[in-house]
Amino acid sequence: MREIDLSEVLHILLRRVWVIILKMLVAGAAALAITHYLITPLYTASIKLYVNNTSETKYDITSSDVSASQSLVRTYITIIKSNTVINKVIEKTGADYSPGQLRGFLSAGALDNTEVLQVSITMPDPEQAYRIANAIADTAPDVLADIVSGSSVRIVDRAYLPQTPSSPNYMRNIVIGLAVGFILSCAILIATALLDTRIKTEADLNMISPLPVLGAITEFGSANNAGYGYGYGSSSGRQRRVSK
Repeated sequence: MREIDLSEVLHILLRRVWVIILKMLVAGAAALAITHYLITPLYTASIKLYVNNTSETKYDITSSDVSASQSLVRTYITIIKSNTVINKVIEKTGADYSPGQLRGFLSAGALDNTEVLQVSITMPDPEQAYRIANAIADTAPDVLADIVSGSSVRIVDRAYLPQTPSSPNYMRNIVIGLAVGFILSCAILIATALLDTRIKTEADLNMISPLPVLGAITEFGSANNAGYGYGYGSSSGRQRRVSK
C-alpha cells in the first residue's frame, strides 16, 4: 500500500467529484425511500398542566412557591406514569393497550424549567393520541391533588388533533443519507488509490527506486488506433520511463 499526501487526496476527490455526487444522490434517494416506505409515521398530541404547590385558594404566590412547584414536576411526572393514572385513562378511552404499552407512548417534562408540565402521547394513530392525551388532562389533576396534599394542577392547554406526523423527519434523514454517501464514496476512492501499486508517474518510480530517471520512452499507439501501427498521427502517446 502506497502513501499519499493531502494534496493528492484532494486531487483524487476532485477528479472523481462526479462519482461522489452520484453516490450522494443514490444514498439520499435510498434514505428517502426507506423513510417513506419502511418507517411508520408517528403523531404527537400534547397537553400542558400548570403545577402549583399551594391550594387554589391562595392568591399570593412567592418565589419559594415557584421553586417548590418546579421541584414537584418530577414527582408529578412519576405519578402521571403510574398505573393509577394509566388505568383510569385506559378505562376512560377504551384503549386496547396494557399499562406498560401506554406508558411507552407517554413522555413528560417541564417546559424551560418552569412550573408548566407538558405531557405528550406519540403513536401511529393521531385520533387515539388525541383522545388519550385529553383523557390524561381530565384524569391527572384530581389524582395529583389527592396524592400530593396542599397542591393543585390546572389545565393550560388541551390536546388538538395532530394533522401532520411528528416523525420521521424526512429532511434530516435525507441529509444523513447524503452525508453517508459522501463519506463512503470518499473512503472508497481514497482506499482504491492507496491500494493501487501501479507506477504511473516519475514520482511513483522515485518512491520505489533510488536510481535517477534517465528519460522517458514514448509508448506508440496500437495498430487499431494508429493507422499503420507505427504511431503515425499519434501525438499524445503515453510514455514509458526508465531508470539507470
